[in-house]
Amino acid sequence: MHKIKILLPMLLLAICTMATAQTTGIADSAKHADIVKMLRASGGAELGIQMMDNILPTFVQAFPQVPEQLWEEIKQEFSADALIDMIAPVYDKYYSHEEIQELIAFYESPIGKKLVERTPLVMQESMAVGQKWGYEVAEKIMKKLESKGYKRM
Repeated sequence: MHKIKILLPMLLLAICTMATAQTTGIADSAKHADIVKMLRASGGAELGIQMMDNILPTFVQAFPQVPEQLWEEIKQEFSADALIDMIAPVYDKYYSHEEIQELIAFYESPIGKKLVERTPLVMQESMAVGQKWGYEVAEKIMKKLESKGYKRM
């Protein structure tokens, strides 16, 4: 249940953002095409879809009465293409067309391909390490506060 309280606002924000997404607004169509190419080469959109795939089981568990067909319908509403369209203006804002082309060259290089291949594994392990660290920090803070006489309200 705790996971749902954390994940629900993130998923709702993503859904609202996707629902209100308009066209990319990138004036230079060649730059837009290269941003899309770069995002596909980097695997960024697929990571977003993977995150959604990781979140969905929490909802399936919380709502066992919902038929599998509806979960499949919901899953189909989210696509890498929609996510790319939402992300592209951010890259347009912060990178020149030449820089986007350099990023494409990097992601198409052997080390760039390795980065894309290994990033999901690194993220998964890093999140586990970060979660463990977070619990340890919270525990130490609670012990410190309690040792000074402070209690939860």
